[in-house]
Amino acid sequence: MNEKISTLIKNLESNQLRLQDYINDIESDTDESLKNSEKFQKLKRFTEAQIPRVMTFLRDNAEILQYEDFLEDAYNSISTLRSNILSIQAKSHYEIEKIINGVNSFNSQFSLLSNGVSAVKQSRDLVETTIKPKLDELDEKIKDVEAARQALAGAKTEEIYAKASDNFLEYARVYDLLFYILLGGSVLFTTVNLIYFPYTDTTKVNFILSKILTFSIVITLGTLFLRKASHLRKQYDQAYQTSLELQALPLYLENIDVEHHSEIYKNLAEKYFGKELDQTQNDKIGDLMQEQLSAGTELVRASAELVRAKSESGGNESKSESGGNEENKT
Repeated sequence: MNEKISTLIKNLESNQLRLQDYINDIESDTDESLKNSEKFQKLKRFTEAQIPRVMTFLRDNAEILQYEDFLEDAYNSISTLRSNILSIQAKSHYEIEKIINGVNSFNSQFSLLSNGVSAVKQSRDLVETTIKPKLDELDEKIKDVEAARQALAGAKTEEIYAKASDNFLEYARVYDLLFYILLGGSVLFTTVNLIYFPYTDTTKVNFILSKILTFSIVITLGTLFLRKASHLRKQYDQAYQTSLELQALPLYLENIDVEHHSEIYKNLAEKYFGKELDQTQNDKIGDLMQEQLSAGTELVRASAELVRAKSESGGNESKSESGGNEENKT
């Protein structure tokens, strides 16, 4: 409790004790007219009931009464009452009437003080029961409006990521389709080749070379298409996840204080923008192409040697047949 309020209560207790002593002196006197007078009875009621109520009022409303205006009014009224009590000189109707006039003045001043305190309480109750809920509701609406504004501001960014994810998925499907076309084309090519160019002793070299070449092309391009499709699907997943996060961002920020929004946006900018692309699949595709080029070079070299060996074998057979014919003529 405020120290000044405690001082006022002590002053009231002192006034009460002095009045009680004065009342006891009158009651011990033989002047019945003074003891039975209406003003004396009013003085007793004030001393025994009113002063305790005022002290209770001061204790219960100490938090409000600490304001300077209220505190000054309470101090002035109690000081005036104390001056009247200290000026008591005799036990007479006139003296009691003087005290009652001071009591009436005290009651009037405290009535105004009580009304002021009641007005403050009512204002606080009004704020707590009516205005504060409205302010809370308004604050929620402001948050909703801010969320909507942020959603509109971020809609363009979210749209970019959503469009990018759709493009990645579309390109991935194109590479899937190319792989299936390649697979079907190789099967069709092999079937037609077997029907119109069957395996024979004279065509076995070309047959084997065409099969190896077809197999090499199918493996190379098929691996390339599948890896590109896988890489694009991974980019699609990342872009789609980013799009979903940006859609949910305004709702997430509703529950976070506004002063932290700039820090969150900064962290998101570092996360979403300027990050390096995953080059793993591109590196693997490059390694694959290099390996296939090396394998193709070896295949060409082996094919050339095989053709040359076949040519030399054919020349030797021709020479042998010519020698045999000359011997038969002899």
